[in-house]
Amino acid sequence: MSRRPSGTLESGWRGFVAQEFGTLAALDERDIAETVIDEPNRRLWRVVDAAYDRLIRTECGNKLSRGPVDCAACNLANGVRYVAIEIDQPGVPPGNEHALRVNVSVGRRPSGISWREVRERRLLLPWYGSHHSRCDQRGWAIVRCDLEIGSRHNESSRS
Repeated sequence: MSRRPSGTLESGWRGFVAQEFGTLAALDERDIAETVIDEPNRRLWRVVDAAYDRLIRTECGNKLSRGPVDCAACNLANGVRYVAIEIDQPGVPPGNEHALRVNVSVGRRPSGISWREVRERRLLLPWYGSHHSRCDQRGWAIVRCDLEIGSRHNESSRS
């Protein structure tokens, strides 16, 4: 299993497809993706997010949920993604799956989120995705340092 978050989503999708349908062609996967997004509350969040990747919006040309804020379909999908099922993975502290999910979501659609939060979540994502545990002290140290530097920069630019 890939340890990168995109690999995490893809392996979740592959497991779902194999278990429910066996081997499928890419065109069949698109049809399955359409059914998954019709009832996201019945599927794991990793499967829902991977289904979004298989659906390109004609309105904006992006993968579903990744388009600009003025794309109604992407806005709706971005909000609805959170009704999908979220279950902590075995062997990780409680809450890690939620942290991974939120960080993946922000990284995939940074519109409307402050640049600082997007940057910090992208810094933390490798720890959530690769170690499958809460962010360790090194990760928090990077964020604290980044916050301190950003804060000092903002103070000096105001003077």
